[in-house]
Amino acid sequence: EEIKSCNRFGSVLLYDYVNKVDSETQTQFSAITAKITKGLYCVCFRGTDQNLVGWKEDFNMAFISPVPGQTMAKAYLEKAARKIRGKIIVCGHSKGGNFAIYSSAMSNDKTKAKISCIYNYDGPGFESKFLQSAEYESIKGKVTTFIPQSSVVGMLLEHEDDYTIIHSSNNVGIMQHDFYSWDVICRNFVYTGAMTNDSRAVDKTLKSWLNDMTYEQRELFIDTIYNIVLKTNAKTVKELTDNWFSSAGVILRSVKDLDEPTKKAVNKALLEFAKCAKNSIFTVGSEEIKNLSDRIKNNHLGSLFSKNTKE
Repeated sequence: EEIKSCNRFGSVLLYDYVNKVDSETQTQFSAITAKITKGLYCVCFRGTDQNLVGWKEDFNMAFISPVPGQTMAKAYLEKAARKIRGKIIVCGHSKGGNFAIYSSAMSNDKTKAKISCIYNYDGPGFESKFLQSAEYESIKGKVTTFIPQSSVVGMLLEHEDDYTIIHSSNNVGIMQHDFYSWDVICRNFVYTGAMTNDSRAVDKTLKSWLNDMTYEQRELFIDTIYNIVLKTNAKTVKELTDNWFSSAGVILRSVKDLDEPTKKAVNKALLEFAKCAKNSIFTVGSEEIKNLSDRIKNNHLGSLFSKNTKE
C-alpha cells in the first residue's frame, strides 16, 4: 500500500510471488518478479527469513550442492523467462544473491540470452568447483557483487574476486548484513575503498576451517548444532532469542546427552576453528577475532562438548 503511492516504485507491477518453507527437506525459498518498464523485468530472490529452517539450508551449502532452494531458483527463473518478452535483471540479498547467481548460471540458453545483469547483495559464495564450471563462466561477466565493509555472510565459502564495497552505518560487523544500514546518496550507494581487518580475518578463518574439514565432518558438525537448537522447540530466530534463558538450559542439557564420539567430533571442530582464527591474526591482525579465538581455546565453548576442561 505504501509503495503504490511512491513515485519511484508506484508503477512497478509485482507478480508470481512464491514462498515455500519445508522443514523435512530443510528448504526456505521465496521469489517475486517485477515488471519495471515495458521490456525490462526483475526476478528477485529473497534471502533467509526468521525461520531456522532457512538458516539450516544456508549452512547446508557447506556440504550439499545444490541445496533444494538453488534448484527451485533455477526452475523459477526459467519459468519466468518463458513469459517475459524483454530483458531480465536477476538479483537477491543474502542467500537470495547466491540463488540469483546459481539460477542464472544453470539456466538454459534461452533464459541466459534474456539476462542483462545479475546483482548479488552480500550473498554467500559457492564451492570452488562451481566457480570453475563452464556454466558459471557463461554468466560471470554479468555478475556484480556488493558487500558492506565488514561483510561476514558475503565472505562465506568461495566467492568471485570482484566485488563492490558499500559503506554501512552500522558499526557491528555481522549487523552490516542488513542492507537498510547501507548508505545511499540520492540514487547511488556510498562506496568505500576496502574491507575492514575484521572482515578479512573472518574470511581467512572460515575458509581455512572449512578447507581442513571433510564434507562428512562439516555435515556432522552442522547437523549436531541444528538438532540441539531444535530441541528448544523454537521455529524462528526470534523465538529462540526471546526465550533465550530457557533455550540455553535445553541446549546445555542436549549437549550432555550427546554420545561420546559426537561430542569429540564437535569439540575438535570448535578447537580447529580457534586455531584457524589465531593463525589469521598474524596475517590480518584482528583484535576481535583474537578475542573470539582465546574464548574458544579457553573452552568457554569447547568445554560444553568435553568431559573435562583438559580435553
